[in-house]
Amino acid sequence: MLCPCGSGRQSDACIVHLAQTVLVLPRYFGESIRNDRWREVEKDGLGPLRGISDGIKEHELRFAGALPDFDAVPELFIASDYSGSATDKSAKYELFSFLIFPFHSAGTWEAERLEVRKRFLEGRSMSFKNLNDGRRRRALPHFLSAANKIPGILIAVAVSKSNRSLFQRGGKLDMEAPDLQPYRHWKPATFEKLLRVVHFLTFFLAGFSREDQSFVWFSDEDDIAPNATGLSELGKVWRNVVANVVPHRVPNVTIGTKKHDVPSRSITDVLAVPDLACAAWCQLLARVPAWDFINGAPTVQQAFRTATPGALEILSWFASPSHELKRLLCIIDDPQPDNKVNYMCSMPPALNAFKGAVDAEIASRAVA
Repeated sequence: MLCPCGSGRQSDACIVHLAQTVLVLPRYFGESIRNDRWREVEKDGLGPLRGISDGIKEHELRFAGALPDFDAVPELFIASDYSGSATDKSAKYELFSFLIFPFHSAGTWEAERLEVRKRFLEGRSMSFKNLNDGRRRRALPHFLSAANKIPGILIAVAVSKSNRSLFQRGGKLDMEAPDLQPYRHWKPATFEKLLRVVHFLTFFLAGFSREDQSFVWFSDEDDIAPNATGLSELGKVWRNVVANVVPHRVPNVTIGTKKHDVPSRSITDVLAVPDLACAAWCQLLARVPAWDFINGAPTVQQAFRTATPGALEILSWFASPSHELKRLLCIIDDPQPDNKVNYMCSMPPALNAFKGAVDAEIASRAVA
């Protein structure tokens, strides 16, 4: 079994109800030091996201240091990236990745990523799609090592592309619906993606943030933020969702993209972290059904054999425990005929067996 407690459930799916999700946890307990870093989200209408909230709390209670501590910071910074869009026919899952951390408390990351940029990247930006470039490939392990020093959490959410909408029964969004009238100029698939990004992000912020913390969000430049007008509308939707979901005061919310980067390329490098995670998980889940992954089926090993070296290195890194940067993976699988969905959610150290299998494949290639 790749997951020590590899399991999943089926749950009713309905409007804005993704799945009733739990965390996959190993069968041992660790010493509990803190149990208040995740505040369970008690908002009506969250549906299965409440299950995710309960699962994160269960993980925190069982494992010391499983979650980041954001108590003493005035502002949370978010970098996000997405993979497996509707135009990517090879992808079976759409991936959403969020890096949440206090930007001004990440001095070690800042120093190390500047050193990586000086030694390897020069004017280049790190990205999964360009790992065939020799300099980027040599920089990858050093870049990932630097990212381990980020005092935050990296979250990857995979949603089966068989789920046409998570917000409307029976198919794509109806952009003529009264609530969506102001956005009817958007394509339904693009606005569906925008809503998924905003709702996932705000849910995690509702659980990790504290009273009077501001949010600064930098998104990848893609179809949900294609230009200044699109970014403005994304920001408007996000602010409305924050006001309805986050249970405490948020003084300011700010949104931007890589276009707003500074000469040191700090935003570019931060955005590269969710980019790498998104693309690596997207590649693996294009090769193996999520239910096989959950249950440790032989097809997972076969998927490892066809994965690129860069993807394997990133997956091994993502599954590594005991770093300042915590990790969380959630998968929402195919809808079933009875209007239910399969799901799983996990984080290190529950991914130890998965990491061991990935490392074994890397080692076998080195010997060969």
